Order: sequence, then C-alpha cells, then structure tokens
Amino acid sequence: MNVLITSANAKCRLIRLFQQAVHSLGGQVIAADVRQDVPARNTADIFVSLPYDHDETFAEALLAVCSTHDVRLVVPTRDGELARLSALKPVFADAGIVILVPDAGRLAPCLDKRAFVDAAGVAGVPVLPVLDIEGPPNLPAFARPVHGSGGQGACTLSCEEDWLSLRKNSGDFIVQPLCRAPEYSIDVLSDLVGDPLDAVVRRRVRVVNGESVETCVEKVPILDNAVMTLARYLKIPGHSVYQGFWSHDGVGPFLFEVNARFGGVSHVSVEAGLDSPRRLIQMVSARA
Repeated sequence: MNVLITSANAKCRLIRLFQQAVHSLGGQVIAADVRQDVPARNTADIFVSLPYDHDETFAEALLAVCSTHDVRLVVPTRDGELARLSALKPVFADAGIVILVPDAGRLAPCLDKRAFVDAAGVAGVPVLPVLDIEGPPNLPAFARPVHGSGGQGACTLSCEEDWLSLRKNSGDFIVQPLCRAPEYSIDVLSDLVGDPLDAVVRRRVRVVNGESVETCVEKVPILDNAVMTLARYLKIPGHSVYQGFWSHDGVGPFLFEVNARFGGVSHVSVEAGLDSPRRLIQMVSARA
C-alpha cells in the first residue's frame, strides 16, 4: 500500500519512517506540498504538487493523486489543513482511503485552546485555570492565541502594562498562570477510531517557534496516565502529540494543548518503541 504525506516540506525524517514501514510491503511514500522546491521532493519515492487546501480545486486534486498512486493512507502534518481534510474524510473513506484526522465534530479541542480546556475538564484531567482577561490577572501569566499554533503570538505577562497592551492590541487570547515547571510532549498512538494504544513521554529540552527541536524520553507515569485518560475522551485517530507541565517537586501534571498530527521530533518516540508508522500501516492494511 502507498502513503501520502501532505504539507511535506522538510519533514524528511517522517517520510523515511513511513518508507521503512511500507517498502518491505512493496509500497511507496508520496510527498505533497504546494511548493516544488522543498526538501521532501528529494526524499520521498514520489513528489506531487497540490493546490492550497482552501483552493476550490483542492479536493479534486487530492483525490486524483490518491487514485493515480493507489494511496490508502493520507497523513496530514500541518494544523492549518486539519479542518479541510476532516471535512473530506467521509468522501475519501467511501473510496477506501483513510485520512488521519479527527472527525469534524471532534476537531475543536485540537485547534481551539479554550475547547481543549473544556474537554479536559469534562474528562477529569488537570489543566491550568483560565484567567479572566477583562480584569488584571494574577501576574506573571502566559497568553496564547486561542487558535494559534507553533508558538506564534504567545507572550508572558509580567506586569499590568503587558496586560493592558495585550487587551489593546491583540485578538482572541487565552491567559493562564505562568508555569515554570519542565514542559513535556507526549506522543500517543491510537487506532483508526481514536482509541489510544500506547504513549511515550518526552521532556522538551529546547523549543523553537513552539516546536521541540531537542528532547529526551522519560518515564513519567502520572503524565502518561493523564494523557491516556484525555485521549480516550478525545478519540484522535493515529498519531497525536499532547503538551503538559510536570515537575518532581509536585507541580502538575497540567495539560494545555494537543496536536492531531506528528510533531517535529516525534521520530524520537517512534524510535523509542511507539513505532506509529508501521503500526498504522498494519491497521490500514487490515481493513482491506
């Protein structure tokens, strides 16, 4: 079977991991991007150019690529494309193609940080409280765009002047207490209906633009348990990455975000035993 990775750009490690999973089965990995001059072009078995996901020709072009190259699994890699691909999921399922994205009704907590906090509350999982932006919050605090990704627009509120500036100049933000505990990413593998199977906890050693670029695997059962509880409620199919805080001196765990896709260094968890690409290929193959 063949796999299509969308918004592939420079995600060469992810492409290679899927190649390792499908080559032994006679399959190929197709990389797609709107640009032609991306590193993925030289790594994937096949490279194709697709229109932007908001383009009216996107759905037809994507389906044509899948049909031409016998694609059975589509792997999104960018938050901005999840909503569009989620809307297309039923049509592609009718054609025997799995798109690794939550159903439209379950996507909100992955793209809206307030919806994430609400969902965690329903699931009984601890999160940092949301502070009232209308009145000066207890400072220091941390503000993030409700619909932002990649750390863009996030800022620390150290004094009342910072808070006034945020209210005056910014859009829709969520404000929470500033937590200085170590930050963790937790990679979760779920089956194709979203039931979680395994997780690997990683401490984020160095972060650039909201993405971890240096990380190390650690055993933190309390974080693992919290994430698996929330994952059972959210039902995100395939690979997802949760973010949270925890420290040995009793701070946390507090979860604050989930990405319904592979992360920048999720390969560390894959190589530590999560083995998401190979196991996902097996799941999709079993559906035949």
